[in-house]
Amino acid sequence: MSRVLHFHPRRPRPATLPTQLEEIERHVHERSPNWRSPVVIYAIAIALMLLIALVELARAGGPQYVAGITYFDRGVAGQPITWTGGIVNYYTDQGSLSSLLPGANADAFVAEAFSRWTSITTAAVASNRAGQLAEDVNGTNVI
Repeated sequence: MSRVLHFHPRRPRPATLPTQLEEIERHVHERSPNWRSPVVIYAIAIALMLLIALVELARAGGPQYVAGITYFDRGVAGQPITWTGGIVNYYTDQGSLSSLLPGANADAFVAEAFSRWTSITTAAVASNRAGQLAEDVNGTNVI
């Protein structure tokens, strides 16, 4: 004769209220990103591919433009294009740029911008306000 054994499940332990620390740890664990999820892996892979593809656009120091053989003397090919004597001559408009920026204030604004640029100790460039433009630039004569 066969006996049938019946196992009764244990009674569950009474639920205890989690301590504040356990509750915080649970929330932190639930909100922490899963670094092995496919979305995160694909995002990292795409970021790396973009970095590799766009590295050609990155530029370090050095001249922006160098002389070539077209429009330049062939003897200076490959030399950096610079301003004559290291001086940038600029011209300002005759009139006011707007009701908010009268001509004298605009001239001072441009002079201040150039002074910040040329006051850098390693900048081998100076600026010179060479005067005003030959005509007043405004909305009627700009195409």
